[in-house]
Amino acid sequence: FAGGGGEESVRWVLPPLGPAYYMNDRLLCHIHNFRAVFRASKFVGVTTLEPIILDSDLVPAEVRNLLAQTSPGRGTKQFKLSIESKEDVQAFHNLVLVKWEFEKARLA
Repeated sequence: FAGGGGEESVRWVLPPLGPAYYMNDRLLCHIHNFRAVFRASKFVGVTTLEPIILDSDLVPAEVRNLLAQTSPGRGTKQFKLSIESKEDVQAFHNLVLVKWEFEKARLA
């Protein structure tokens, strides 16, 4: 999801704990650089985005199961995934792609 221009551009910022990627005012994901492991996180709306992710064949079943088991806060879940392998990177990338497409549709 390389940012180009217009409504669909993605920007990233580098806060102290690691990079964060935004689409307009919406956080797509955040990567934390801990000593032992990278951990990716993203916020998922329980009634908006979660059903789309859980229904997506793009997101691996084990990631969908982890999301389903994540406890919600006030209508959102902060989903966290340890990045320890190439497969983890691809799984999180696909999860972010689903959110990116959701945000593009929301903005249309």
